[in-house]
Amino acid sequence: MSVAANKRAKAIQSNLNPNALVRRILFTVLSGSLPDECIGDAFYVLSGALNSPDEDIRALSVIGISELGVEPIRVIPYLIDSLNDSSVHVRRRAARALGDMGPTAANALPHLLVALEDDQMSVGLEALAAIGRIGPDAAPAVPKILPLLAHEDMRVRTVAQNSLRRIGSVAVPDLVKALSEPNAILREKAAAVLGMIRASRDEVVTALLETSFDPDPDVRLAARQALDRLCLESSVGSRF
Repeated sequence: MSVAANKRAKAIQSNLNPNALVRRILFTVLSGSLPDECIGDAFYVLSGALNSPDEDIRALSVIGISELGVEPIRVIPYLIDSLNDSSVHVRRRAARALGDMGPTAANALPHLLVALEDDQMSVGLEALAAIGRIGPDAAPAVPKILPLLAHEDMRVRTVAQNSLRRIGSVAVPDLVKALSEPNAILREKAAAVLGMIRASRDEVVTALLETSFDPDPDVRLAARQALDRLCLESSVGSRF
């Protein structure tokens, strides 16, 4: 931001109640009515408001800076810092905003992995979903996500499945190994994800064929359904 723009933003900020200003900016951002020439000023105000004592204002500011259309390289550091906010609401919003950035948020992966351990499950779930939306670049997270397929909470299991599906084929080797884990739920979910990814490699098909005779009926069913998906894709692909 230029010196003149910096002074202009400070003047705007001093003439309005800071909380009202943040809400006004957010309204114009979400309604698409913020002029392009005001984006720099808005970013200055919103990034500063991340230090507000009001957690609602901090949460609104997270939403605002992530929706402004500013270059990710400028926004991501603020969102990473907000993952450590004292407010659950702010941390959850920051994780979600990083997920919305998709692969461009790959540099935030180590911080999202830490957020998986947040003492509030809602934050951990948002971080887990965000990791999946990064896509294949989130491959280093796979070993940490895999055990969550057998988590006691169904919501965690579901989000873990979806995240691994989004990460895609780079997760396949770890998923194949998981078919041999002692935990039946983990084997079942790993088989299901392999079907979702539809990785019809020879080693995947072989592993699923073996798993289709698993002692656990749910695991057998998941493996056979995954094989059905792979066979369906193969038959469709052979037509073209």
